[in-house]
Amino acid sequence: MAKFGRIQVLATGRKGNFDGSSVAKVTKLSFQDLAGYFDELQIWIPDARKQLDDWAFANVEVVLHPEDNDRIEVVFSLAYDLEFWSRPYSIADLAVAIEKTIDAHDVPFAYWQRNENTATNGLGLSLSLCR
Repeated sequence: MAKFGRIQVLATGRKGNFDGSSVAKVTKLSFQDLAGYFDELQIWIPDARKQLDDWAFANVEVVLHPEDNDRIEVVFSLAYDLEFWSRPYSIADLAVAIEKTIDAHDVPFAYWQRNENTATNGLGLSLSLCR
């Protein structure tokens, strides 16, 4: 197999971590192609940079061998620097705005956060796709 990015061997399987020039190479492949080599993918969005005073979608995570073999969950994570956050709204306000926007529109995305009590441990959007 050609080298596309870093590969991490996890206790639960093989994880491919793609960033920089490897993103263009891996995006040419289907999830089915990649499932032969990886159990999970993390793809860093090109040109996404952690801003000291702002937020952006930073990466996409995909589990290629889910328990429900008919669907693949694609998770988009937001990146921000909690220490230097200087927006006129809080991260919690941002989380609520994203969640309300998704709820108000007919979109295939779902809001998620790592900890149900706080958005500061990680938040983003997810999308469930048919195989």
